[in-house]
Amino acid sequence: MYPHTMRRGPRLGNCSWAPRFGVIAVLLGICAGCNTARSEKWDTAKYGNPVISRTGDAILITGEEPPSGLYFRRSDLAPSKNYRLEILGDFRYGAPTLRIQRDEREFEYRAAPDGKLELDIRETKNLEVLIYSDSRFSYRARLALSECKECAGLPDVVGWKVAKYGSPTVTAIEKGLTIAGNGTPSGVYFRRSDLDKQKSYELELSGKLISGGATVRLQRDDAPFEYIAAPDGTTPIMISGIERLEVLIYSDSAFTYRTGELALRKCEQCLDGQLKLPGWNTARYGEPVASIAHDKIKISGTGRPAGLYFRRDDLDKGRTYRLRISGLRRSGSPMLRLQRRDGSLEYLSAPRGDLELYISDTTRLELLIYGETRFSYQAGLRFRECADCLTDEGLRDIIRAAIPGLNETLKVDRLAAAHKLVIWTARTVDLGESVPKFPNVVNAFPYLSASQLYDAVWKPDAGGALCGGFAIFFQKVLNLFGIDAFTIDIGFPGTFLTHVTTVLPVTTGSGTSFYIFDPTFGGTYATRDGRYVDLGSMLSQAADVHFVAEPVMRTAIIKGKSPAIARKSYRKLGLAPKCRRSKDLRGYLVCDDLAYDRRFVLKAWSPLLRRHRISPKTDLILALLRHKVISSTVPADLKTAFAATLSESTVTKSSIP
Repeated sequence: MYPHTMRRGPRLGNCSWAPRFGVIAVLLGICAGCNTARSEKWDTAKYGNPVISRTGDAILITGEEPPSGLYFRRSDLAPSKNYRLEILGDFRYGAPTLRIQRDEREFEYRAAPDGKLELDIRETKNLEVLIYSDSRFSYRARLALSECKECAGLPDVVGWKVAKYGSPTVTAIEKGLTIAGNGTPSGVYFRRSDLDKQKSYELELSGKLISGGATVRLQRDDAPFEYIAAPDGTTPIMISGIERLEVLIYSDSAFTYRTGELALRKCEQCLDGQLKLPGWNTARYGEPVASIAHDKIKISGTGRPAGLYFRRDDLDKGRTYRLRISGLRRSGSPMLRLQRRDGSLEYLSAPRGDLELYISDTTRLELLIYGETRFSYQAGLRFRECADCLTDEGLRDIIRAAIPGLNETLKVDRLAAAHKLVIWTARTVDLGESVPKFPNVVNAFPYLSASQLYDAVWKPDAGGALCGGFAIFFQKVLNLFGIDAFTIDIGFPGTFLTHVTTVLPVTTGSGTSFYIFDPTFGGTYATRDGRYVDLGSMLSQAADVHFVAEPVMRTAIIKGKSPAIARKSYRKLGLAPKCRRSKDLRGYLVCDDLAYDRRFVLKAWSPLLRRHRISPKTDLILALLRHKVISSTVPADLKTAFAATLSESTVTKSSIP
């Protein structure tokens, strides 16, 4: 538990001031009521009102009026020499604590030993040891301080002065040390006292945990200690405005830890302790440890919310830009938060690998890379104008050209226009799952523009999606033409028997009605005379409803090396797509003209449907909807109306997530 669990100084009993080296009167015995005892070369002074007696070369300290204890101080040390402090302790009762201070550094706390404790003392002129307790105790102690010739025999670490903490076993390896503790508090100090206070540095901690667990305790000048878990990998830490740095790698239990190179480099991009990235305004969120060099960002959080903001205020609203984030997650689960001008906040997982975002129709962009818990992340940011990127206006033109009469239909019947758009969407999107380099895009689907999804995913057959990706893309396509929509996930949670579809709300004087338009199967619900049927009427069976869809021939991106084997597998399902090897995705096939409709899905899912007692002749979407609405993106102002629509039907889950 020591030294990181006891950071509180002892209560001061009879004296009302903290015993620091600057207040030496008490240590010299110039304090009324502070009877002193002398132990070899140690100056001693009471803390509180202990009973002190001498037995041979040891001192018996008894605290019957807690808090109480005894100070031991040496001020004759040579900072250039190495010393070994030996404390021999014997408990009578109670559990006293050691508080150690080297010069004006932060206090170190640990349990008083029942037996022998050895500590290496380096680069110290004044040493103070306080043995005390806030409860009753009796403890016999003998302190011996001797010059330690063998303490200088620790392996060298370039640029650092090294000292033992406790009694670890230390061996040299290439660019580092192997540190092993046998179960008592032990570790290794690494110290630098040659830093320029006017400059900034990046400390790169690296290592590998072989067994047990280890902690890093960091101290900048005389600032309070900072604690982080010893990295299993690499953790960058920003250092600025100090002259002295101490890094202690230690554990109170048995452990073995292999350090890498403790690299401390000047950070030329860091000015006056501020992190600078060309083209961006930067600011800290919380208290991250971070550094930036060129376009590389290294950032970590130690357990509290922390991160870095990157903001640009120089964008041209009429231009499109490409933001590329190249990420490497070292530990934890960092997030990205994106905001375009005064738009809503967009949240997504920080990518592993590359993620590109089209940025348009805004004059300001803010990106926050952050974590709420401990994490370590490295990223590269590239931002440039993209003259050849498809814009939303460009995609609108493509869709208008592909759907004759769309503009006129939008003016007279928005549901009919949505029907035309769902057919176009169903024929545009590609099927696919687990495509390499594509998970980042799948995770970012809600925040990619419709034009980027079309331009970078569907058009070049760069990757595929399933119903969730299709529903999100269709929602964005509808938004291009001023039609509001949201998505719902329905079915049996925790199974493959779920489906995501798109819902259009239509508000009139009599209230709000909701219509399902499904891009996976390319259709919607209507009566036989062509009237679109709202969700409430469908669920209550108030109308003769059937699913209206046209045949969908789709491209699928699947894992496999042999087009012939893929075609044979599809023939068993009654399909005959044309398959070829992908030029860009090694080990994958691109299969065109795949007839993907509700009949195919019902056939493929028949064992799963039987398991859940769903007839293969049922309407799949309605069957899943009647079971449960798992989640939704329904806007807050429509939740009440949508929940009321479901509660009037046979839907099991009427409350909307």
